[in-house]
Amino acid sequence: MNHNVVIEKDSIMLRQITIDDIEKLRIWRNNPNNCKYLSKIPYISDIMQRNWFFSYLNNPDSMMFAIVEKNSLKRIVGSVCLYNFHEKSVELGKLLIGDDEAHGKKIGYNTVLALVEYCFIKLDIKRIFLTVFEDNKVALKIYKDVGFKVVEKRLNNSMIEYLMEYIKRWIMNSINDVKIINFSEFGDDRGKLVIAEGDKDIPFDIKRVFYIYGSDKNVVRGKHANKLSEFVLINVSGTSKVKVIDKFNNEKIYELNRPHMGLYIPQMIWKEMYDFSSDSVLLVLASTHYDSSEYIRELDDYLSVTR
Repeated sequence: MNHNVVIEKDSIMLRQITIDDIEKLRIWRNNPNNCKYLSKIPYISDIMQRNWFFSYLNNPDSMMFAIVEKNSLKRIVGSVCLYNFHEKSVELGKLLIGDDEAHGKKIGYNTVLALVEYCFIKLDIKRIFLTVFEDNKVALKIYKDVGFKVVEKRLNNSMIEYLMEYIKRWIMNSINDVKIINFSEFGDDRGKLVIAEGDKDIPFDIKRVFYIYGSDKNVVRGKHANKLSEFVLINVSGTSKVKVIDKFNNEKIYELNRPHMGLYIPQMIWKEMYDFSSDSVLLVLASTHYDSSEYIRELDDYLSVTR
């Protein structure tokens, strides 16, 4: 597939492979140390590689990426592929880190995590699957650390192979699911009226209401994620800021500065409220009654649980 997708994650960038990349890929693929766990193919000649490349560009079911380490090495170090697209499912595989100097830099982990995020958020894929040999300990650890789960164990040419998958619902939500809500505002010379109804203006049935006031500008409130609760935050007076973080460690900051504006935060999103004005009253609407067991209060624990 000829595409122009660019994905960046920490020290790596994923981009379309080009004709300038294919000789390096050919050398890596012909190295027996690199292809022990890849499909068995004969020696790849220059002509074979060029024919493969032009055939790949015309294949709508294969999305190949060059893996570029952009901090220290600043060059292509490997490749990876998405293929077998079917409805809301896709296979991830052909992961190869061919550059010896790139080993030990979490490039494989960041590559797989970046593709999971891209598939679930940008392509709205619901299921990603892959196969990996049991003996391929490095790759198996990467996939498990990212969040893939073994669903089948089978034999492939006398070697034990795992079928692994990652279902979108396992990652819960991303910061793209955090939304600003603008409520209807009515008023005249007597003043203003804002209406917010549960299951209508608020995207859930309201089970709990609390509000925060009198917090110093330097105080940080929240600092937790909730397994079950959804929230809408409204600064009915004054201003505050809210930082949200998702399982991919993406973050975004919102300023709440209008009493007719709310911020919807779904389950399993880390949240921090801070920079309160002296007259701030932050009203919080929740979808559940209070239950301390559904709170995750350490960021590292949150990132670990969601992965």
